Amino acid sequence: MSDLISALQGRTGLDEEAVIKGLGALLNFLKENLPPELFGQVEGALPRVREMIADFQSGGQSTRVLSKVGDLVGGLFGGKAGQLPELFEMLSKSGLSLDQAGAFLPAAIESLKRHLPDGLVDRIVERLPGLGEAFAGAEA
Repeated sequence: MSDLISALQGRTGLDEEAVIKGLGALLNFLKENLPPELFGQVEGALPRVREMIADFQSGGQSTRVLSKVGDLVGGLFGGKAGQLPELFEMLSKSGLSLDQAGAFLPAAIESLKRHLPDGLVDRIVERLPGLGEAFAGAEA
C-alpha cells in the first residue's frame, strides 16, 4: 500500500495524509456501490482497506457543504455523472477541495489499475460508469 500512496503523492502533489484520506473515501464509495464479491477482490488485493474506510467514516463535515459539491459535480458531468456526485461528496468529506479531488480521482483510478488484478478496475468501471468518465478525463 505504501507504493500506491507514494505514487499518488507524486502524481497529485498531495501530502501522505490527504492521499490516505482520499483513498479511504474512494474505497468507502466502492464498498457502498459494488457487489460484495467484487469489492472483496479489491479488499483482498490491497492491505489496510478496512482501516482506511474506518478512518474515513470517523471524519465528518457539514452535509450542506457536501451536497453543494455533489450538485456542482453533477452539473459538470451532466447525464454521464452516474454516482460521481456521491463520490465527490465523500472526497470533500475526506478534506480534499474540489480541485484536489478532480486531480486525485483519475490518478487514483490509474494507480489502482496498476495495483489490482488485471481487469478488475475495468469491471468496476463497468458497474460504476461515472468512474469511467473521470478516468477518461485523465487519459485525454
